[in-house]
Amino acid sequence: MFLSISTGGDILQCRPACSEDEPYLFELYADSRREEILTWGWDELTRDAFLQMQWKAQQLSYAAQYPDAQHFIIATKEHIPVGRYILWSSNQHIILVDLTIHHQYRNQGLGTSILTMLQAEAIHTSKPIVLSVFEHNITAKRLYERLGFCIIQNTGLYATMTWTPHPPIKE
Repeated sequence: MFLSISTGGDILQCRPACSEDEPYLFELYADSRREEILTWGWDELTRDAFLQMQWKAQQLSYAAQYPDAQHFIIATKEHIPVGRYILWSSNQHIILVDLTIHHQYRNQGLGTSILTMLQAEAIHTSKPIVLSVFEHNITAKRLYERLGFCIIQNTGLYATMTWTPHPPIKE
């Protein structure tokens, strides 16, 4: 199953992730932690070992909390992977477990395109979207707020946000 999404002039393709994607997914995870890790002054071997440990812990946590989650690769029309997202749906919610765009492809409308696609699905299913964002990820929080997500809980480390579809206006 492939899904194509227009991002203005470009086309994104979303496809289910598979085991062959694991090296890319680790690279994407490491990229998402790049700026944070570099400030710690660790050598490359220590950084890599830490990132491998954290990656495995994240994978185990997601599998335990969201066992039936759907994992997708976001790619360009040339099939170059640029990110991923993970969804888990219940009878009440669509949970965006993770949305990560590689730093080289950020600020190009890709995240907005994925989120507006999910909002269309939320409208279709009449389910709110719920997500959690790292409190210090100001760029992501601004994107979510711009698209109408509201903070419903804040732990100081993470903010839980939701977007609720509105019923269509009857004329």
